[in-house]
Parts: sequence; C-alpha cells; structure tokens
Amino acid sequence: MVSQQVEIRTAAGLSKRIAEHGYVVLTPNIFYRTTKPPAFDFEPDFASQRTMNRFRELTTPLTPDAMASDGSAFIDFLSTQPRVSGGPMGVVGFCFAGQLSSKPRVPCVPEADRSQRSPRA
Repeated sequence: MVSQQVEIRTAAGLSKRIAEHGYVVLTPNIFYRTTKPPAFDFEPDFASQRTMNRFRELTTPLTPDAMASDGSAFIDFLSTQPRVSGGPMGVVGFCFAGQLSSKPRVPCVPEADRSQRSPRA
C-alpha cells in the first residue's frame, strides 16, 4: 500500500492515475532549459543546502513569461494530437508545476481556436 501511495505522489504516478480515467495527459520536463531527467542526480533532501541550490538552479529560468510560453506551447501541442478531442482542455499542475498550469497566455484554448474565442481574464 505504501508503494502505491508514493507512486501516486510522483508526476508519473499522478499522470497515470488521471489517464486511467480516460484523459490524455502530458507530463513535460519543466526543467528542460537546465537538464534532462532526472533533475537531481542525488536523493533530494529539501532541508539540505545542496538540494536547495540545485532547486534554485532548476527554477531560475522559469520566469512568468517562460511558464506562460511553455503552457501555451503544451496546449497547442496537445491540440494537434489525433487522440485529443476538439473541445475545451483542462490543465492541472502539481507541486511546483502548479504555477505552470495557471500561466498559459490564453488558458486552455488551442491556437487553432483562439480566433473564434475571446481570451479569459
């Protein structure tokens, strides 16, 4: 039981759980500007200075503009996939990536549909 709970807390575990309900899920590497997975080459301990230094290194490039651009790009990418229906999209972020889910410049509206809809405030 404990191993299932740990898996659910990871991005992959959460994504899998959502997908099992019939949703298309994209779990991007939000740290792609800095590294390829795994983001930590050691076991992170957020009480340690080493972990905090690495986290700062990973998150510094994630400015609000970068997150807005990435979020919009993710939505646009998903909207071109054949297994994604043409309706509205929902965006969910977990932990640090929760910020990313609220930053797309035109939330949850694929580029192809933007001319037909007005952006939400």
